[in-house]
Amino acid sequence: MKHIIKTSLRRIYREKVYSTVNIAGLAMGMASALLVFLFIRYQTSFDKYHPRHKDILRVGTELELFGQSQGYAVSSAALVPAIQKHFPGVKSALRIFYPAYFLQDMIFYSEHYAISDSGIFAVDSTFFDFFHAETIEGNTDEALQKPLSFVVTRTLAKRFFGRVNVVGEKIWLSDAAEFTITAVIEDPPLNTHFRFSGLLSMSSMNYIQELFEYSFGPGMTWKLFEQTFGSIVVWSYILVDNDFDRNNFSGESWTEFLRKENFGLYSEPTYTFHPIFQALASIHLESDLIYELSGESINMRIMNPMIVLVFIVIAVFLLVVASINYTNLSISHFSKRRKEMAMVKVLGSSTRSIFVGFFTEAAIYSFISLGLALVLVEIALEPFNSFLMADMSLNILNDPFLLVVIALVFLVCALLSGLFPAIFFVTTPVIKLLVRRFSTGSRTVFLKNALVTVQFTVAAFMIAATFVVYQQLGFMQNFDLGYDTENITVIDVGTRKANERLDEFEELLRQSKGVQQVARTNYVFSMNPIKHTVLFAKENDLLVRSYYNVQVSEDYLKLMGVGIFAQNGIEAPAGLLSNNGVFVNRVLNDSLNYGWPVGKTIITQYQFLEGLQRREREIKGVVDNFYYALLNRPIEPLIILPLPFGRAKYIAVKFDEVDKKLREEIIRDAWEKFEVRNPLNYYHVEDQIAMFFAENRNLSRFFGYFAWLCIIISFLGIFGITAFDIERRSIEIGIRKVMGASWFDFFLMFFRNYFLQYLMGCSMGFILCYQLISEWLKTFAFSVNPGIMPFIYSGILVGATIAAAIVLHTVRVLYINAAEVLRKD
Repeated sequence: MKHIIKTSLRRIYREKVYSTVNIAGLAMGMASALLVFLFIRYQTSFDKYHPRHKDILRVGTELELFGQSQGYAVSSAALVPAIQKHFPGVKSALRIFYPAYFLQDMIFYSEHYAISDSGIFAVDSTFFDFFHAETIEGNTDEALQKPLSFVVTRTLAKRFFGRVNVVGEKIWLSDAAEFTITAVIEDPPLNTHFRFSGLLSMSSMNYIQELFEYSFGPGMTWKLFEQTFGSIVVWSYILVDNDFDRNNFSGESWTEFLRKENFGLYSEPTYTFHPIFQALASIHLESDLIYELSGESINMRIMNPMIVLVFIVIAVFLLVVASINYTNLSISHFSKRRKEMAMVKVLGSSTRSIFVGFFTEAAIYSFISLGLALVLVEIALEPFNSFLMADMSLNILNDPFLLVVIALVFLVCALLSGLFPAIFFVTTPVIKLLVRRFSTGSRTVFLKNALVTVQFTVAAFMIAATFVVYQQLGFMQNFDLGYDTENITVIDVGTRKANERLDEFEELLRQSKGVQQVARTNYVFSMNPIKHTVLFAKENDLLVRSYYNVQVSEDYLKLMGVGIFAQNGIEAPAGLLSNNGVFVNRVLNDSLNYGWPVGKTIITQYQFLEGLQRREREIKGVVDNFYYALLNRPIEPLIILPLPFGRAKYIAVKFDEVDKKLREEIIRDAWEKFEVRNPLNYYHVEDQIAMFFAENRNLSRFFGYFAWLCIIISFLGIFGITAFDIERRSIEIGIRKVMGASWFDFFLMFFRNYFLQYLMGCSMGFILCYQLISEWLKTFAFSVNPGIMPFIYSGILVGATIAAAIVLHTVRVLYINAAEVLRKD
């Protein structure tokens, strides 16, 4: 074995070009496969760092209301406490409430800093029984037990106080309550479906009654939410033991449970609902419910098990392509090793020793390539983490799984790379190896051609798929959303004091140079709206439906460029959206087969308040269909309500065509004159739209990098094979030069060797791509027709790769001395 290793190392050193091409190809394939496996490892690791994740279930809601069925990630505020009380298998329960989603005036202050933070949640005192967190200061076992307790992360502590040792410090929520910081914890990692910056004790919600009344009306309190079983407003979790059977939970036990608890939205039972149990670690990849905690699925679902499977296939492809590259180079190298192998066999080496020799050599190549691959992965991790918004790491010591993956990558490459050369020399007779004009044989040539074809197939498939993916994303980004997105900035002003002076702020903005329009709204297009229950009067009966609805002013619709119609084809005059009036979109009207709806009456109510605050409203107009939320789904029915009491959470400002820097200066100047205490929060609508596609676009780039890598590996393979073809056909080349062959003649001679494989590989790659990409495009409500151009571009690139590798060698052929070549042979 020592002799084999020494001989292999000498050969690697002696044959530098051959070794460099082989090691580079294997290293790039290994590095890419390792990056893909790290990405898969990260995506499948969500929430598994919690010690008890296997015993934690999230409880969602499947609500069926008058024939409409919908799954929600949230559930009733009263549900899981009741489940814990009735079912012995449930050891603990947790609720998470997002005050900023429902309440206005959610501004937190310290002595030196103010923040309107969307990452502050109210949670039960059992939170740390479910979600693990590293404690910096304080006792998390008791941190959330008392009212007005506040647990902050490292980042939030530094934002408020500039330091982390802040237990005992005070934080004020507007003028409603004073909180005491009871613990400081590390920021949650990225691989969790629940990311937060601060946690309020749930019992604190009873101390901010004025915010509930301000947002919902007199008499509304958190206690009322906890007592109404239809209040689907919290994310709920249960900690279970082995006796809990979630598959049988929705049978007789659930029916009895509903009867005892008397769940109901109305006086008469008009709906049914069932719990949706989701394992904690499955939420990130498998959940596709409304109102997910993760911001990812609010606009567009990115990861799912199918995409994970696709990336596994890509990783395997990359390893196979790299190993094929090695094998093809080995086949081309056979003529150099025939005498060596003949002598080895004449001297009595066994089949076993020949196999061991080739596998050892392949293992050495693979080991060197693996070392280089690990260096490449370490270099690439930071930029990949940045644009994938991930936290991948090559932490082998703390993650044995990575060690197993690395070992498997090494073994696969070593075995695949050494298998064919060993089989060839074992099965080839000694006499054939000693023939001066050694030929690898038709079977070997066939295998080499087949392997080259596979390389071209994979490269053509991945390049064509990359073009189609980018084509679809470009199509969606340029798709007409039905409203204006350019030169519009949205300012968050949702505090009570600010609302009292909104007229003043609007006037300051209107007086600013470059401002076209200003409008109020509680909802900004591109955000996820809330569903409410709506009762439609039709044919002396009430149709009950659950629809998305938003609260805006009429001038906001005009600012966003949404068409409003009072009669068929006639644009509505201003002032239609009164306190009791509503608009509906065309999709809603068409779904009800309502005829022309203007003048008809509907009854609206908050779905989660069980029929409270019902109000009859008249349909005043119809709006054009527009994509107000989920851009990868069809437009859904929508009801547009007037702003309650004229109060608004946001001010939208439409500017002339000025750059963002000037827009921001105008907003800051107006804000400083208007409200200096509250933090200024704003964003540009076009940036928000771009964020919809950021993760998907970056994921596509990640896929695209590996497509280009297949091209590079194929280039190295063709480059190496052609180099040895030139050496093998040196006499033929010498004769052709003497006969006056040109550079282009030599180029055609070598390109002809790959032309059939090129055609077959591209054809198979295109067929595979068309089948798979067609299924992927079906997941979009509107998709591009890719046409033939992505496949043409892919074919050109693969052909250009072959041509580039050959051109480099044909230039070299021009400098070959024909006389010396012919004299030598």
